[in-house]
Amino acid sequence: MDFRIAMVKVVKDDKRLNTYASSYLNLLPDDFLPEDNIEQGSANKYFNIGIKKAISTLAFIIDTRGIPRKCDEIILDETGLFTLLGERGINLFEQIVQSNKKLPLEVINQSIVNREYLNIEQYSPQLLIKQLELDINREFLASTIKILNLDVYFSFLSWLDSFIRVNEVSNNWVLDLPIIRLDNDVSSLNHFIGNSTFHIRIQKTKSIESILLNLGFGLSEFFLDEYSHIMAITNQGESYLNKDARLYERISQNSKLGTLNPSLKK
Repeated sequence: MDFRIAMVKVVKDDKRLNTYASSYLNLLPDDFLPEDNIEQGSANKYFNIGIKKAISTLAFIIDTRGIPRKCDEIILDETGLFTLLGERGINLFEQIVQSNKKLPLEVINQSIVNREYLNIEQYSPQLLIKQLELDINREFLASTIKILNLDVYFSFLSWLDSFIRVNEVSNNWVLDLPIIRLDNDVSSLNHFIGNSTFHIRIQKTKSIESILLNLGFGLSEFFLDEYSHIMAITNQGESYLNKDARLYERISQNSKLGTLNPSLKK
């Protein structure tokens, strides 16, 4: 059966797709064969010619929509962000990157499609950092974060914490990134640190959260100090997150403090 016909039949069958896609690229060689081999050099040369022709002309890498693509139609997510977010990440990638190239299906072995001889373009962390400096792309990110379920949202925060540990980003890049959700709003650390009716949760203030709620404070869905590298950046500026005096000041200035049940003030 023709290779392309067989592949189309597989990708039309959703039940078989993930199983097939997770292993079919194992058929590819690790690299081109050595052509300077005295005994097999000539055979290896023709083998390499055949492989080069195949990978340049055949659509054999399945993209996230289940469509077979050629190598020059695929781009690899070296940031890990878009793959992490699943279907939401695919949409976000298309909005931010604005590329005609497509991401490979998530279950495909990334170490194989990263092989040098396939010459597949890589979307780098440096490009993501640059593109997330643009307001429009931050808006796309905020819209995506708004609709993530809680587990994926926490996974995103863990990804961000690791991302800023291994990549060179400015403090402002992190502080201005829209990552905190409140009702239908997603905004930045800078925005919510300065919000007099919102409290970013940390373990140190966990014991007074009932007081904060009674005073009308909104609370973040996560504890910031569980993400040590994000927390370290916020701690470089003075705020209620690292200064008790600033915390007590914002509580004492709350207009509802006088109506608080005395038992909660203890």
